[in-house]
Order: sequence, then C-alpha cells, then structure tokens
Amino acid sequence: GELYQPKILSAPSDEAFWKNLDNMVGELGDSHTRVLSAKQYAYFKQKAAYTIGLSVADLQGELIVTGVGVDSPAEKAGIIKGNRLLKIEGMDANDWWRMQLSKVRKNSSERAQAKSVKRLLNSGDLDAPTERIALQVERNDGTIFEATLQRAELPQVDRLNGKMLDEKIGYLRMSSF
Repeated sequence: GELYQPKILSAPSDEAFWKNLDNMVGELGDSHTRVLSAKQYAYFKQKAAYTIGLSVADLQGELIVTGVGVDSPAEKAGIIKGNRLLKIEGMDANDWWRMQLSKVRKNSSERAQAKSVKRLLNSGDLDAPTERIALQVERNDGTIFEATLQRAELPQVDRLNGKMLDEKIGYLRMSSF
C-alpha cells in the first residue's frame, strides 16, 4: 500500500486514481479481484464496452487476430480472423505488445496479463485516452493495409458454446463468468 499511496493521492485524473487503485489490488496476484472506475462499472453493468472489437493472440511471436466483434470498428475496417497485426500506432506490433505487457498490473497468470493488454488495445490507455487507434494489418493473402479505427460503445453478448469430443467427453466454453 505504501508504494501506491503517493500515486493514488496525487493522481492527475479520476481515471488515473482508479487505475492506481486497481494496480495496488493487482499485487494480490488474483485476476478475479479488480477495482473499476464508475465509468468502467457502468459499462460492465450495461454489458457494453468501449472498444474496437478485436481479439488477438501472441502466437509464436506474431500478433494474430483470433476474433472480430460483430458490427465493430474492426469488422467495418475489413479485419478478419487470421489477419496479422504488423504495426500499432506506428510501432512494430510485437514491440508494442511487449511494452504494454511490461506495464500492466500484476496478475495471477500470463493469460490474465495478456487479457489486460487486449483491453488496452481495444479500449485505450486510461492515462492517455484516445478515440482512435492506427493499425497496419496483413491480410490472409499477404496484402497489407492500414486502418485507423474509431473506438465505439458496443454491446457485449454472452455466449455459451459446447461440443462433444466423443461419446463421453465434451466441453463448454463461456464468454463470461
């Protein structure tokens, strides 16, 4: 607490105040314990998000699009599953990802930390909020295009999928818990 007290008490904005509180709670190493600002909580209660609608994963050192939200800015820009992010805000996408990973709150797992970076990509940095994000994307056919996406408020839809792998084994996949 002593490390965070000066940052919390001298926070230059409400967003920074709540982010510093969340970072302090992150020291617990529990990805299910978070501190949300009033704005973040309102989005959570409304099942909405301020986002570009992009899901990505670091796969063998490449940032690959693993999903695109329906009616999202990413979908409208023509980004599809399997595309590769080459640049984010003019920076090499992998360098941007690693830089953000080094700054996110402590969490219980690498997966939880990656989720925090995905949140930054989609919703922006609370310390330096921006409405847009510039991306350079490689399509699945190898062509490259640039897109500047305007963040937007989108509804979050809970999804439940399941599949039987054989007669005795199956799984359920939930988008939220």
